[in-house]
Amino acid sequence: MSTESETPIESTPGSVCGICQTIIADDAIGLVCKCEACGKLMCLTCVKRMIDVMFGEPTFNYPFKCGSCSELLDETFFLEYIIKQGQYEKYIACLFPLYWTKYCLEQNEVLAQCKN
Repeated sequence: MSTESETPIESTPGSVCGICQTIIADDAIGLVCKCEACGKLMCLTCVKRMIDVMFGEPTFNYPFKCGSCSELLDETFFLEYIIKQGQYEKYIACLFPLYWTKYCLEQNEVLAQCKN
């Protein structure tokens, strides 16, 4: 189990995104890494990029990890955002093959996906 979780950003004036170094507004929505060694803020733009990258190559970019310390992130925030954006079916379509491969492929087999 991960030692980190995320909450909506509780930024102080001048808070900076730990990934893109953008100054984060006081009322911004995003994530805070709760890993004691990290504690970086992540702006919503970087969260969106993480989701877009995952949709492009889910095999390499799932599960979601902190862009600063690479610890696993709690998927709840991402899932809520994906649902709000109307992309839940796309999310399931990306993840279903990953779960399937865990149980159906032998140790020396890999999943090959063709792009449409």
